[in-house]
Amino acid sequence: MFRRGRRAPQQPLPDGWTDDMNIGLPADRTEAQVVDFVLARAEAGTAGDALVVAVRDEFQVTGGDAELAVDRTYGGLVRAFTRNPANRPDRSIDPLAWISFGRATSDPSIIARLLPQLSARNNEEQHGPPDRTG
Repeated sequence: MFRRGRRAPQQPLPDGWTDDMNIGLPADRTEAQVVDFVLARAEAGTAGDALVVAVRDEFQVTGGDAELAVDRTYGGLVRAFTRNPANRPDRSIDPLAWISFGRATSDPSIIARLLPQLSARNNEEQHGPPDRTG
């Protein structure tokens, strides 16, 4: 049975796994700058490997950290799409998703612009399929 407001007990992570989604940044760069960079580049049409390379080069991080940065930025958007405050990422272990969640919560049009497939599906679920008779 599901109860609102109660969290499932945390299970220990398998050996070698971590739930820490922080990336190593140069001292003069911030997580907010990374999120804003990913969002701006994505809105400009940069995607996939090109977006990862852009993050890597701009912030002088490893390829793995650049991939994680893009993944967690989008992870925050997907969580914000749910409009459920309980889906807010934990700031200490997933700061990029936490920042991205905040950006998308403040400006839901970010989700519509970067994840139009989610917005279209949600609209159809709430209002029915588009009228294509005309």
